[in-house]
Amino acid sequence: MITVWGGVGIGLVWGWLLALVSRGVWQERPFRHVAYLFLATLILSLQIFLFTGINTLSIFLFSSLLAFLIHLSWQSQIRQQRTKHRRQ
Repeated sequence: MITVWGGVGIGLVWGWLLALVSRGVWQERPFRHVAYLFLATLILSLQIFLFTGINTLSIFLFSSLLAFLIHLSWQSQIRQQRTKHRRQ
């Protein structure tokens, strides 16, 4: 059970960090940056799989994706509020 919660925790943090890091990636050398982020995620996923198994890996990947999407949504809302306040 502790491995499941560990997978959720690591996944949430990793997804949040990926969204934070990828914020400026698309402007300069996008392919290289995306490849590095994918490689880091692959290495982390391999470690989780080797230490805990496929169940925790799937939980990790799901929670990473969830945190990534939530963070992107949050960033989008902040950008919309900034542009709305600048127009006023």
